[in-house]
Amino acid sequence: MMTQKTHLMRSIEAADEKAQYDEYAKRIVADKTILAWIAKYTVQELKEYSIPMIVSCIEGEPEISEVPLHPDNQKKMTEQTKEQPEKKRIKIIINIEIQKDFYPGYDLVTRGVFYCARMLSAQLDTEFTAENYNDLKKVYSIWLCLNTPNHLADTITQFSIKQENIIGEFKKKTRYDLMSVVMICFNEKSWQKKISKLHGMLGTVFSEKLSAKEKEQILEEEYGIEAEREVKEGIRSMCNLSAGIEERCKQQSIIELICRKAKRNKPFVLIVDELEEDESTILPFYNAVMQTAPNYDAERAYEVLRNNRE
Repeated sequence: MMTQKTHLMRSIEAADEKAQYDEYAKRIVADKTILAWIAKYTVQELKEYSIPMIVSCIEGEPEISEVPLHPDNQKKMTEQTKEQPEKKRIKIIINIEIQKDFYPGYDLVTRGVFYCARMLSAQLDTEFTAENYNDLKKVYSIWLCLNTPNHLADTITQFSIKQENIIGEFKKKTRYDLMSVVMICFNEKSWQKKISKLHGMLGTVFSEKLSAKEKEQILEEEYGIEAEREVKEGIRSMCNLSAGIEERCKQQSIIELICRKAKRNKPFVLIVDELEEDESTILPFYNAVMQTAPNYDAERAYEVLRNNRE
C-alpha cells in the first residue's frame, strides 16, 4: 500500500510540475511582442507589417486557456489594410498551441485541421449567421513544436485549402482561403543555428540550456525584444523548473542503477567504483536504497532520499 501511495504522490507531483512549466510557457507566448513575431512569419496577411504594427493590431489581451475551443477563448487579431478610398478591417482568429511531444501517437497536422474546423464552426451566431456565411472569419492554428527531430527542425510549414480545377476551369471568384495550419518546428539547437529570426528567437526562449539571464540578454541584443515583467518571470520560472526536473531525473537514475547493482549483491565500494563518483556523493543514495531491502524498490528509495534531505 505504501508503494502505491508513493507512486501516486510522485505522479501528482510530476503532473503539477509539468502543469506549471506549461503555464509559464503559455504566459510567455501570450506576450503581444512574442505573438507578433510568430504572426509575422506565419500569417500571410501580416507578413509585410512591422512588429510594432502587428502588436497594435492584436485585439484586447490574448487569453490563455486549456478549455475546449470556443469563440470566447480564441486569440483574436485584427489587421487593418488600406484600400482606396477607405480602410477595410479584417479580423483573423488565431489559436497557438505549444507542443513538446512531436509524436503523441497521432498526426499533429490532423489535430490542427480539427482545431481550425472547431474555430470556424464556433463563429456561428457570433461572427456570422446561417443567413450570411460571407462574414466567416479566417482562422489559423499555429503549432510551436519544441522538441522536433533534427530532420524536421528549423522549418515552417503551412497546410491550407487550395483551388484545383479537375475538369474545366472554375472562373468565379470565391472565398475559400479560410483556414491554415502552420507548424513551426525547432529544437534545442535552433537558437544557435538561427535558420530564421523566428527560429532563433523561439529557440532562445524555450532552450533548456540557457539561463534566464542569458535568454533575456539574447532577446534584447539580437532580437530587440525587451522582455516585459511577466515574460521575464515566466522565463525565470521555466528555467528553475527545468533545472529542478533535470536534477530529479538525475537522482532517480542514480537510485535505479544502485538498485540493480544491490540486487546482484554488489558491495558499496564496488558500486561507487562502477558509478565513478565520490563515496560522499553516492552514500545518501545507497543508504536510501538499503532501506528498501530486500526488494530494492527504486520508487520507495527515491522517496526515502527526499525525506532524509528534508
